[in-house]
Amino acid sequence: DAVICPSEIAREELVLHGLKAPSQVIHNGINFSKIKILSKNARVKKRQEIGVSPNDKLGIFVGRISVDKSIEVLIRAFQKVATKIKESKLLLVGDGPEIDRLRKLVEDLNIHNNVIFLGGIARDRLISGGLLSIADVYVTASKIENQSIAMLEALAFGLPIIGVNMRGTPELINNDNGILVEPDNEY
Repeated sequence: DAVICPSEIAREELVLHGLKAPSQVIHNGINFSKIKILSKNARVKKRQEIGVSPNDKLGIFVGRISVDKSIEVLIRAFQKVATKIKESKLLLVGDGPEIDRLRKLVEDLNIHNNVIFLGGIARDRLISGGLLSIADVYVTASKIENQSIAMLEALAFGLPIIGVNMRGTPELINNDNGILVEPDNEY
């Protein structure tokens, strides 16, 4: 009866490409009952397990480690943060074809003490284990998101988001919950 789209931008693009059928935006959902926000003590313990001190400022990215996610831009932007804020860390959760190249980039930029590649974690374990609650901010440089489940989950954990002013991301981020930056801007 209708084409369902996860974001207004996705619906608009379908119409621009000739969609004639009725269309409706129904945003992606997440299961709030699975979200586990860690206590302060559990948060400190989990941070220490992965090499993050209680005082470190921690940004987290969750997703596929691939070119289309623009993680190289994220790492280059984080290098600028790390030179100004020594007690900052970037936690990359995920796996994919770009992992080796990005590990080398982190070494070349001399921020290997600030960037942690945690590898892939099953979504249920990630959420029910409370990993997002150890971070201070969710960060992404992805320009392809229609409506990111990872960003929705980060918001559910109460994290502010730094994301790209492109596609569906502006539908999730406002002045109350994060900052939008221009695509490919590492500054």
